[in-house]
Amino acid sequence: MQIDLDRGATQRKHPGGFFVSMYKDDPGIYYGEDGAVCDVALAEGAGFPVQAHYKERRRRELMAKYKVKIDRMMTQEMASVDKEIEKELAAMDGGATEAPAPAPAPEEAAAEEPGARRGRK
Repeated sequence: MQIDLDRGATQRKHPGGFFVSMYKDDPGIYYGEDGAVCDVALAEGAGFPVQAHYKERRRRELMAKYKVKIDRMMTQEMASVDKEIEKELAAMDGGATEAPAPAPAPEEAAAEEPGARRGRK
């Protein structure tokens, strides 16, 4: 397996003469030239800020965990809201839901007022 540079990767040259790579969308996982995952010590030797990448990786994992919880809560909430909306719609004119007529433009509204002057602003 080779590194997919089109995916968005950072490469740094290790003092040993080989490249260490990391995909930008997967911080903290480092790859050797053969595409295999390599040791963090090699990445650190190549100049990667491994501690910052580790923190970013953990933050992303935590965000993914909370996203699952939020999605679950939203699904439950929306089911409840959908039921409320159905009840409200059924209570409206036998379930008919016509949009209200659009408000007239300000010029038209002024022209319709009794005693309004025309042609002056």
